[in-house]
Amino acid sequence: MSASASIGRATFVSAVVDGVLAVVGLAVTPLLVRHLGTEPYGVIGLVTVLSTQLSTLQLGVGPALLRALGEARGRDDAAALRATLKAGALLSALSALVIGLVAWVLAPRAWSDAFATSAEVRPQALAAVPATALLLALQPLLAVLYASLSGLERFPLLNAIRLFHGLVRSILGAIVAVRGGGLIGVLLAQAAADAVAIAVVPVVFRAALPPATGTTPVRAAASHILRLGVPLSVAGIASGLLLDGDKIALGTLRSVAEVAYYTVPLGVVGRLGSFAGTACIFLVPRLAAAAMAGRTEESARLAARATRLGLCLTAAAAAPLVAIAPELLALWLGPAFAERSTPAARVLLVGLAVQASIYGAHAAIRARAHASTLAVVYALELPVFALLLYLLVRPWGVIGAAFAWALRLLADAALQHALARRSLGARVVPLALPALAVGVLALFALACHAAGAHAPALRLAGGLAMSAGALALLPADDRESLLRALWLAPNRGAA
Repeated sequence: MSASASIGRATFVSAVVDGVLAVVGLAVTPLLVRHLGTEPYGVIGLVTVLSTQLSTLQLGVGPALLRALGEARGRDDAAALRATLKAGALLSALSALVIGLVAWVLAPRAWSDAFATSAEVRPQALAAVPATALLLALQPLLAVLYASLSGLERFPLLNAIRLFHGLVRSILGAIVAVRGGGLIGVLLAQAAADAVAIAVVPVVFRAALPPATGTTPVRAAASHILRLGVPLSVAGIASGLLLDGDKIALGTLRSVAEVAYYTVPLGVVGRLGSFAGTACIFLVPRLAAAAMAGRTEESARLAARATRLGLCLTAAAAAPLVAIAPELLALWLGPAFAERSTPAARVLLVGLAVQASIYGAHAAIRARAHASTLAVVYALELPVFALLLYLLVRPWGVIGAAFAWALRLLADAALQHALARRSLGARVVPLALPALAVGVLALFALACHAAGAHAPALRLAGGLAMSAGALALLPADDRESLLRALWLAPNRGAA
């Protein structure tokens, strides 16, 4: 493990990649909204929803690969490593075929019966069904590709591929939209970018695999992946509804146009929090390998540090955006769009801090707990979330969806921290830390909302002061770890 890439540095590079892609997204989104229209752009958001809901048919292969590859590396078993990769590729190909067929059948019903699509846009959505099915069929192959690189800790290659793929996907879609390709053209452009990544990357990293000194049957590796993955896939049914329930509720209870007003700030929030989510993904194989080697104290230390860094850095990044959210949205998409999206954006940014506090605990559960644990958690949360959506979205629309999302994350944080403590035999972090960071950020968001459009400079100064305060919460060893991740201090270890 000493030769492994630093998780901190890999996460920093991943954050840079996400920052570049976020900037590109900021430029591309207005082009898509302008040339496609607000409602067709909402259709693209709902295609993402369909992808998430069909992800259960991926059989949990991607998440299972992270743990299976970590275990093989912990045993130093090159044969099992290669067999696991082959089995993952075969299972993902089967999932791709099934998802493509199911999408072809279900997508027409979704646009005709489920979502509140206007008479003008519905024919566009129905004509785009083949392109939608192709795009969704490629997602399990892409998921396994990224999971394989993460599980092998090939972080430099992973980040390079993510950057190249994200740039091509965004820019190609924008070019097609500007040239009048419409909804179908944009979806096909995204599918083409995904297909190129899927075809090229395995050829690039195949030679970097360690030589195998024995043999492990692919069937045995596939069975192990499915034993880990199927419970995760069952959890994915509930987690998919938890992830997209807000957008589904807006599309069915309100309108597809409101999905666009919601998904635009949600997409920015997702980009902002992606570095903490990436650290979680990187952490799973490391925790699994440490557990296989009997290093339980290392597992607890890594999970705790990931939680503190993720929470404080996310809160520090979110506070200035909470302060000047209306100005930024107006500059980006116009005053009318900003008026509809600003309150939801602020609630989502506060919820993002809650989400960041979960990632360390989530990684510990995926690496150490029984594979069905998350399925139980999500099954408990789902009916509560559905009730919140029904009560909040119907009368209040976009802001109601944002509040339901944030409240659900509070419950998720409490449950996952308790389960991680059982899995690790130690508390990830004292709950007072996330409670303090989230509570102060929520009060600041409320004060900014009360201030309305007045004193943007004063609001921004308050946000920057809050950022400094969030960073000050980090212990000295965490700050040193952060400096190592930024190449501002010598690297003393793999973590």
